Amino acid sequence: MTPTTMTGLRYLIRDAISGSDAIMAWAGINYDREVSVFVGLDERDPPRSDQYPAVHILPTSRGGDMTPGDDTYTVSIISGVHDESPMVLVPGTDHVYEMQGPVRLEEFVDLIVAELRDVGADDLFLRGVSVEYETVEFFPFFLAEITAIFDRPLEPGHYT
Repeated sequence: MTPTTMTGLRYLIRDAISGSDAIMAWAGINYDREVSVFVGLDERDPPRSDQYPAVHILPTSRGGDMTPGDDTYTVSIISGVHDESPMVLVPGTDHVYEMQGPVRLEEFVDLIVAELRDVGADDLFLRGVSVEYETVEFFPFFLAEITAIFDRPLEPGHYT
């Protein structure tokens, strides 16, 4: 068996997200379009607002002794929604308002994380996920960076 590489892992993540019926259905219901999936990020030519919801899959780090059986791969998945909808009154209240962008971003993140749990690599497994949110600075873009850590077990099939 050929060990999964960082590029191979990014492609597995790409295929999981772009092939997810749940993610695409959510985007259709909330934004009347599919999710744009980018392998990489060109800061000189970022996605347009009509390309959101969007996902960027980026290599972050690789650790261990760089031989099969003792590697750790970290991948960043930057996800975002573009949402200019107004604040809505929270049902059952007469003075509590909520922005829909952060709510939709959280739904989107949860769907992506669910797909990461099922990323199919024979020699890697998902050890952990963390999420950092940016819901103020880039309004009306709401962003989250999902950091996914994958480990290659010392012996295939034996997760430590």
